[in-house]
Amino acid sequence: MPTKINQHRSTENREPQIRQRVQQNHLSTLQKVAVLSMCIFLAAEMNNLFHQGIAVMGVAGALQIFEPSIARGMHPGYYTNDRGNIYCKFTPKPQKAPLNLDKIKDCDRVADIVETYIHSQHPEIGILYPQYVSENTKGLAVEFDAPLKPPTNIERITIKNNPQKYKNYQEALYYLENNVLKNENFFKRPSEIVKAIKKTHEIAMRNLMDFEGPPGKFRREALIVLGDDVEKTHEGFIKELLKSGGTQEEVEIYKESMKMLIEGAVLSDRELNVMKKIGHIPTNFKDIPEEMETFANELKDRVHLMKDKQADPIETGAWVHQSIGTIHPFTDGNGRVARAWMNCILEIGGVKAVIFPDDDTYTQAVRDDQNSPGLFTHFLRETIEWNQNKQLLDL
Repeated sequence: MPTKINQHRSTENREPQIRQRVQQNHLSTLQKVAVLSMCIFLAAEMNNLFHQGIAVMGVAGALQIFEPSIARGMHPGYYTNDRGNIYCKFTPKPQKAPLNLDKIKDCDRVADIVETYIHSQHPEIGILYPQYVSENTKGLAVEFDAPLKPPTNIERITIKNNPQKYKNYQEALYYLENNVLKNENFFKRPSEIVKAIKKTHEIAMRNLMDFEGPPGKFRREALIVLGDDVEKTHEGFIKELLKSGGTQEEVEIYKESMKMLIEGAVLSDRELNVMKKIGHIPTNFKDIPEEMETFANELKDRVHLMKDKQADPIETGAWVHQSIGTIHPFTDGNGRVARAWMNCILEIGGVKAVIFPDDDTYTQAVRDDQNSPGLFTHFLRETIEWNQNKQLLDL
């Protein structure tokens, strides 16, 4: 989870004031607000919900459109209903559903049942609906306290999400279809690639009340990307540093490094190594324009090699995803942009776009690759195989 680092107002105490930001592309941080016993109520409604089938990609040549399911799976492990205001979380472990027949389209019906139940049995939640949507896009989590019958991989429903996020992501994918996938001459000028990445972000983040923006603009502040279990305070950072094997000497280095990050100074290798024990330190915000230009130049070359069958589209897609994540060019929404462009590259290489079935394994694969480059490529290959062998993408 990215956390913005703000300078404290006091000139005597230069310790950073840390403010946690809501990051929608990691929905594992959703609070468990309501736990409802709904198994009996749902059982009768779900008897005919699941159908067997196998999706096979078998793609030859470049693709020019994204399947509708790609927008539904904009967040790893969560899939929206057709209105974008309800998310379903599927358990990727097949043993919870012997037939392993979870499908995104099932989310629509189950979500409608859950919402109807909540509005009828818990009207106090329903009353808060307009206010909750306008002030908090995280949604309201509903979990099942016993296995559903018949068996299903749906383990959590979140209602009252901001539907604008889904609408935005759909439009961002449409933009990539029309301006990148269908444009054979697109990857010729690096400046146009950077411009298109900014435009993707602008579309994906527009009119979202929890995003401080501006959409489509590179960030102008320091960030540190933290794990969900790290306390977002000065003391929490030190605790995480010590937990990761840091010494008292490194605590002092950390304090100085935080001041330098606020000012946009470049950290030494020693300082970076200390900060990496706390979280991921993205590219210095002053270097983002140059780094993105370098990235775009290499992407142009890699795509040309890929089109000539001299580069692996899966490896190239994984590299794009990790490069955008490492640079972290925007204040928020970097994950959505990275996944959209990764899928764009896959389709150019003739591989169908994918969704990630589990947030935890996805996040771990991202972190592992930062320490051992190439691991995300392996993870992406497994994800592609998972998408091939399941009917989840069948709407």
